[in-house]
Amino acid sequence: MLHLFCVRGRQVAMKAAQSGILAFKKVAAMEWDDGISLDELLARVNRVAAKLLPAEEGGDSRVSPTFVPRTFRHYVTLGCIDAGRRDGRHVFYDYRHFLQALLLRRLLSERVPARRMPEIIAGRSNEETERMLLGGVEIVARPGARPVPAEPTIGGGAAVWKRIGVAPGVELHLRENLSKPKPSALKELLVRLESALRGNF
Repeated sequence: MLHLFCVRGRQVAMKAAQSGILAFKKVAAMEWDDGISLDELLARVNRVAAKLLPAEEGGDSRVSPTFVPRTFRHYVTLGCIDAGRRDGRHVFYDYRHFLQALLLRRLLSERVPARRMPEIIAGRSNEETERMLLGGVEIVARPGARPVPAEPTIGGGAAVWKRIGVAPGVELHLRENLSKPKPSALKELLVRLESALRGNF
């Protein structure tokens, strides 16, 4: 049976401690306009990831406690993270790189294969990437996967998921309090959904 799920990190987005959300907002509000060095970018990413994406026991071995320059550059080469802005011998990074690196770490913790990363991360607006990072919709297909139970929210309540039967053997799960996407985002979502379905049939 094929189930379609919102990629939200194995309860990571909904379990993220309030301190993780606050850390994210604090770093997001920092100065980004002139760009920052790779070392500063990774310091910011690691600071937020430590709180927003707590390490899980038995988690994926690809997810180290910190993001290092070599790993970051590897994912730039794969097309998961945009290349920095070059100015002479210096390369600068901005808020977009911060979001992409955090989302990548979240997907790694979810054991999403590296070959899927570019199609999930690349080419998205900052708003869309932020929404995905903090619990937005991203459809992926998992043959034979089981439905995920309702998750706790930051406030301790249970998230409510709407299950929509699309066709025999195909089910779509949407968080009930999900905001309605803009027409352009919906169109892109439908294209990705079609792509996910074609890849699994």
